[in-house]
Amino acid sequence: MCSAGTTIFPEEPLLKTLEQGAGFFPARPGLVLDDGKYRILRKLGWGQHSSVWLVHGLQFTPKRFFAVKILTAAATHSHHAGHRHELELLDSIKDARFSYLARLHDDFELSGPHGQHLCLVMNLLGTSVQTLRMSTPTQTLAVHSVKTIIALLLEGLTELHNLGIVHTDIEADNILFRVNAQEAIIAPILASEPLAIEGSFELKGQSYPILHSQPITPCVRWDDDQLRAENWSISLINLGHGLHPGKDPLPIRVSPPELRSPEMILGAGYNTKLDIWALGCLTFELLTGVLLFAPEGNSDWSYEDDHLAKMHELTGDSFSKSFLDRAALSKDYFEPDGTLARIPDLTPTPIESILQQYSALLLEEDLKPAADFIRACIRIDPEERPPAETLVGHEWMRGALTCVGWRDVNALLGNNAEHSA
Repeated sequence: MCSAGTTIFPEEPLLKTLEQGAGFFPARPGLVLDDGKYRILRKLGWGQHSSVWLVHGLQFTPKRFFAVKILTAAATHSHHAGHRHELELLDSIKDARFSYLARLHDDFELSGPHGQHLCLVMNLLGTSVQTLRMSTPTQTLAVHSVKTIIALLLEGLTELHNLGIVHTDIEADNILFRVNAQEAIIAPILASEPLAIEGSFELKGQSYPILHSQPITPCVRWDDDQLRAENWSISLINLGHGLHPGKDPLPIRVSPPELRSPEMILGAGYNTKLDIWALGCLTFELLTGVLLFAPEGNSDWSYEDDHLAKMHELTGDSFSKSFLDRAALSKDYFEPDGTLARIPDLTPTPIESILQQYSALLLEEDLKPAADFIRACIRIDPEERPPAETLVGHEWMRGALTCVGWRDVNALLGNNAEHSA
């Protein structure tokens, strides 16, 4: 058993308090939540501000399973303090027409040894696109698989952006595959996989189990052919950092550093095109297994200097005067004539050549359309990036979902999207 002073856990730091910026709820299998509505079965995963649990909906006929995201005491306290929170954003999208966004079914609060915890009841989802990519021998996905994922993601982004919301964190870990949440599917999985428990720990005189995450594995494989891949269904999750342009200021730290757009680095304001930049980076990563931007700093220039230089080299775009004029931090990185202050010598590198170098699965006839799609997403001036609804019609996307067709897939998903395999 871990002592009260132990701070090393295999996953979330269960002893860190609200005052330390955490306060995870020590859930356990069998615990009943919200006056008998849900029973915890096992842990699905965790993140910086929450843990996620598989629950049985006890008051549903037929039996249903959900995922409950239990926010830390610190994240719940932030919500109570009036900070914009995931609950508000999820509530605003719950009536979205299509189903490529996370779905909120219910919310409630519970008390724990660290304080109060906001709980979000969501549709049950499986593992992430990142998990699928990492399961492949090459850590890359087939071109038809990438097209399917990006095509569905564009539909979700179109909905989100039409509602005036910027996600700000478009990465493979935040795109999950849907699973069938019916008892006939979930019960055998639970019966065949014993709980992954690693001892216990004490907190305020009570003993709690230490549980490993056991996500539900969706019916998708990295080697699925095009027909099977086109029946995949995804959800874009983690709206905890979502923003409303014109209402919410852009935080200094948002998005992983390698996905940050030029307007984010230079303080040039933001809109929905922030997500389009990240979409281009994601497309490249899924095709190649490497990051499109991997900036480095040294004694002569900063990480951001190198990032901005690589943007110019890969896009072929210049940082226009109009763009730099509206960027609050442009003088920190650029000379008056628009050249980079600390990295004046740049080497143009076409995206096609990098794709060819890293993606053995990309055929010659697909090389230019894929590069054109990525280049369209990562224009330096955000006003020159197409919106998600336009990118759906891009030449490279025309090869996506050809077996059953765009709208046929949406019709197939309909109200039963969360049950798609």
